[in-house]
Amino acid sequence: MFTSIYFSGTGNGTQHQHPGSMASLASFSPFQIPPPSGGGINEPQECPYCRHTFSCYYSLKRHFQDKHVQSNTMYVCEFCNRKYRTKNSLTTHKSLQHRGSSGMLKRLLKTSAIKNVLDDMHQHHRQMQ
Repeated sequence: MFTSIYFSGTGNGTQHQHPGSMASLASFSPFQIPPPSGGGINEPQECPYCRHTFSCYYSLKRHFQDKHVQSNTMYVCEFCNRKYRTKNSLTTHKSLQHRGSSGMLKRLLKTSAIKNVLDDMHQHHRQMQ
C-alpha cells in the first residue's frame, strides 16, 4: 500500500507516493461537511458532529478538515522535513517556525544545489584530464 506525501516547497506541494500501512490514497470520512447554517458564511457556525462553535463557515470548514476527515496524505516542511497530517497544520508550523526565513532559505537551498552541481562538474572535468 502507499501513502501520499506532499513537499511544501512548490506552493501546493509535490506529491510523492511512499510505501505505507494505510489502505487507501484518498481522503475519506464517515462525515459530510454541512452547508452554512443560519445567516450565511459570515455568521457563527456549529459543528454538527462535536458541537464546537466557530466564528464563520471558513473556520468550521478548516476544523472539519483537520478533525473529522481521515487522510493518508502527509505534508512535509521544505525547511526541516517535519511531517503534518493536514495542509493547515503545515502552514501554521511554517508561519510560526520559519517566518521571514522562507525567501532566504529558498535562495540558500537553490544556491547550494547549484554550487554542488558545479563542484561535481569541475571534479569530473579534472578527473577526465
